[in-house]
Amino acid sequence: MDLEKIEKQDSSQLKSYIELLLWHYRVVDAFWFIYVEERFGRDVAEDLTEKVWGKAAQMAAKDMLKRFNIKEKGLKGFVNALKLFFLALIIKYEIEEKEDEVILSVPHCPPQEARHKRGLGE
Repeated sequence: MDLEKIEKQDSSQLKSYIELLLWHYRVVDAFWFIYVEERFGRDVAEDLTEKVWGKAAQMAAKDMLKRFNIKEKGLKGFVNALKLFFLALIIKYEIEEKEDEVILSVPHCPPQEARHKRGLGE
């Protein structure tokens, strides 16, 4: 990767660039799903999405543990890693932590709202 331009950015520029990347990633993922669904059906799109995100999340978890030196185990470690996971930043999970459980909710889901708006169902 050529990171020369990024390395020269100040913190404000870096934040703006990260916001652009996260937004663009969400758009690419959304259109990928829509076009796979159009061509092969919803079941195939959902199956492929599950496989891709399952693998991507697995790889990201290993990388995040190393990069961000996450040492906590169990639910605490999971929550700390989840708060850094790019998809969690895009989705804006609400995370409720209890002693022996974690409750994730998504009060606002733009991709699902776009599906409803276009009459594509649940």
